[in-house]
Amino acid sequence: MKVKIKLDPDLDREQAEISIREMTPAIRRAIQILQDGEKADKLQVMQGERAFLLGLDEIVYVLAGGDRCKVFTEEDEYDYKDTLKSFEYLSDDRTFIRISKSCVLNLDWIHYYEASFSGSLTVVFKNGHKEYVSRKYTRALKDRVLNRK
Repeated sequence: MKVKIKLDPDLDREQAEISIREMTPAIRRAIQILQDGEKADKLQVMQGERAFLLGLDEIVYVLAGGDRCKVFTEEDEYDYKDTLKSFEYLSDDRTFIRISKSCVLNLDWIHYYEASFSGSLTVVFKNGHKEYVSRKYTRALKDRVLNRK
């Protein structure tokens, strides 16, 4: 893809013009980023018929399953109508990391992790919940945790 940027200090506000042959998921994401600006700090979730706005710092981890995701906080569980990929896009990538095909966790909620014989890790959260890190994501998690301290 060819990218052209034109700086114009006389503009009242920023504008972007995108010329494309066809709409792709990557172009949609780029448009969404341009329209939304910064990452979200709240996430709309459901518990039964009630809608809640959770701060991202309240979220311990998000699990994908079926056509929905489950969002886990310190004490509660909520339904999230979108995909795990969509949550990753909305969340702060300095705080959240994918640990398996079906789970994204908040690094700030990790109490400790321990290795298993198979090469995977088990993460124990501050609220006592556990999730397993697949071998594919083990190195990335260790690197992120060690670089954050």
